[in-house]
Amino acid sequence: DTPVKISKIVPGCGCTTTTAPPGEIAPGASAEIDITLKPGAKAGIQLTKMVTFQIEGHAPQMLTVKGDVKAYITISQDMLDGPTSPDAPPMVVKLVSVENAPFKITSVLPDVLVSVPTESKIEHEVSIDWKKWEATGSSVKISIMTDCPKAPQLSLLVKRSLKPGMNPPPPTKPTEAAPATVLAARSADAAAMKAALAAGGGTEAPERMSQRTALHFAAESGNMEIVKMLLDAKANPNAQDRTGKTPVTVAAERGKIDVLKALLASGGDVNARDQVQGSPLLWASGLGTTETVVLLLDANANPNIQDVNGMTPLMWAAGVGKPETVAVLISKGADVKAIDRLTGESALMRALRTGKTETVKIILEKNPDISVRNSLGMTPFLVACAYGDVDKIKLLVDAGADKAAKDSRGWGAIDHARNRVDARREDVVKYVEPIVPASTTSAPPQTTPIAPIAPKS
Repeated sequence: DTPVKISKIVPGCGCTTTTAPPGEIAPGASAEIDITLKPGAKAGIQLTKMVTFQIEGHAPQMLTVKGDVKAYITISQDMLDGPTSPDAPPMVVKLVSVENAPFKITSVLPDVLVSVPTESKIEHEVSIDWKKWEATGSSVKISIMTDCPKAPQLSLLVKRSLKPGMNPPPPTKPTEAAPATVLAARSADAAAMKAALAAGGGTEAPERMSQRTALHFAAESGNMEIVKMLLDAKANPNAQDRTGKTPVTVAAERGKIDVLKALLASGGDVNARDQVQGSPLLWASGLGTTETVVLLLDANANPNIQDVNGMTPLMWAAGVGKPETVAVLISKGADVKAIDRLTGESALMRALRTGKTETVKIILEKNPDISVRNSLGMTPFLVACAYGDVDKIKLLVDAGADKAAKDSRGWGAIDHARNRVDARREDVVKYVEPIVPASTTSAPPQTTPIAPIAPKS
């Protein structure tokens, strides 16, 4: 019989709420809270999320929120087994409109279909050409774009098979130890390494599961004393582990610049490729240091090299790396207008999604294409409204971005802002609403009344 006050609302992952209502809620009264569920890429499933209400003087109250993610186009199978041989026949996948509304397939990323249907139909049968799939990098994800505004992108996942000639490592026997040189490198024990080499321990014998050699482990730890011992013993700087990474790649990824210098001086391949077509520069740009990137570029690493998904070093640096690395790559000829093969996004879009504001500034100074559209028809401005913060959005507005742009679904900036589920949603909506044309503003989401919570007895 006493008022209650909601001090805080804690939404679960994948949903968002408005802030707690101000003031107290009188006995018998109610409060309205906006709760938004954000579906993932998979349609035809039910979402279940939890929202916690912290109430002054009472135990927290848990609310279960459920919602159905409607499928507008069904796929006969969205998990495909990759080919076991280069001559595997095409695989047929059927796409059907649930609402019996004709739709057209507009594009496929990567381009792996035998042919793309040109007509608009209720049902499509498409064939995956495995030779094309191999030629475009054996991507684990295939995106099919349609002109259906309710299902603009459909995804297929491919389980890669082992390539011919590649066998999984045999099971490790319970009593079988790693080679002595590997054990010494892994524990950074220089004395043990010296003894192992003196006893005739081979430098190329790998650990069975990872297939990493002693030089891989020494490069990872940055132990120069052990690296020098191994290189003096003619260890191979281009040996590949189970994923195809070399000691050069490992040192670049870990930012071990002194080790990297030694490996390159001993014949390490600066453009070595692993199983996902990653290179030392690609890994260093996202996870290493700017100094490492400079060293690789000075050693003639390709600044526009692409991995299996078409990602360049600049894209990796823009999304998860350092602004200083971005500046260095651009100064060495990195293409700011390049787009990846998987999502059709540029380095600017990556920076707007997950990068730093300073990175966005650096890229904008190089006059990138701010009207380019990704596979969903989103411009950089729409990407910023969907994933970035207000500062990034302001930078695009100042650069002349089209505030009236809409994507393939017909969503404008405010639609993407309202669809967010992160802590910056309210700030972005507040900034975007007044600056976008009225024609791109849809009705705000419906509110859901929350029943009054009985006070603790």
